[in-house]
Amino acid sequence: MILVGWAFEKRVALLLGLLFWLCSSGSAYPHASAVATVPANGAVLSTSPEELSVEFTETVMPIAVRLFDAGMSELPLAGPPVMDGKVLRFTTLDPLPGGTFVASVRVTSK
Repeated sequence: MILVGWAFEKRVALLLGLLFWLCSSGSAYPHASAVATVPANGAVLSTSPEELSVEFTETVMPIAVRLFDAGMSELPLAGPPVMDGKVLRFTTLDPLPGGTFVASVRVTSK
């Protein structure tokens, strides 16, 4: 039996929608996400922080950690970043002068 017309199109659309839902449900997201930073995003500090850190949802492996001033000039770090559980910690070579700074952190999930 061949179904034609509106009823057939409605059934096909329903089946395609169901197939799409089945194929897309239950997706896993294998990426770590940042959940906290110290200092907090947008924080205004009276003194330079001794350490900067980013906490992730899972253990990560740092690929690149960079710090920039407002003019996007890169500032030197005191050494490589250190993983402490789910927290990535790094320090600057010198105390930060007054101004705005941006930290760029690239990691991969373990």
